[in-house]
Amino acid sequence: MSSTDSMNFLELLPAFMRIDETNTALSGAVDEITERLSSRIRLLTTWDQIDHMSVAELDLLAEELHISWYDKDAGADAKRTIIKESDIVHAKLGTNWAAMQVIRAYFGESRIVDWFDYNGKPHHFRIETVNQEILQEKAARFLKILDAVKRKSAVLDAVELVRDGDCCINVFLVNYETEIITTEIRI
Repeated sequence: MSSTDSMNFLELLPAFMRIDETNTALSGAVDEITERLSSRIRLLTTWDQIDHMSVAELDLLAEELHISWYDKDAGADAKRTIIKESDIVHAKLGTNWAAMQVIRAYFGESRIVDWFDYNGKPHHFRIETVNQEILQEKAARFLKILDAVKRKSAVLDAVELVRDGDCCINVFLVNYETEIITTEIRI
């Protein structure tokens, strides 16, 4: 026997037990259960190998797992993190926690500020980040990913760049019904 796929429990029984119909039936049932379990066990080796998969394999796995916030243009490390955390994010989809896990995986250090922390309107929020890419060339991608994981009734008021020292700040306002407005401020 080379694997659990081809096991035959009837062959494992001593000769005197093979005569009994009950033992034969029980062996057949165990064979069916073992066959079903062996296909699931193969999935475990997939999860163990995520750190060694190619980018193409990661893309296929994300498609199989139906990860709606998966970005094929992201780096390999971000893809691995997204896939590894996909089950728990799926379970908590629509919460601030799920949104933060995904935002951090793609864009690094960030935080969500709820409406009651800045005297905003109910169900509104802001995102504070140190990553300027969110406000520049990756703004549209960021909004698409955020929309896939945030609660549908939640409204993004702003993305704020939090930085110490000299920096170039691009500010954009989002109106889902019209356009993205971008302004550059030099400090």
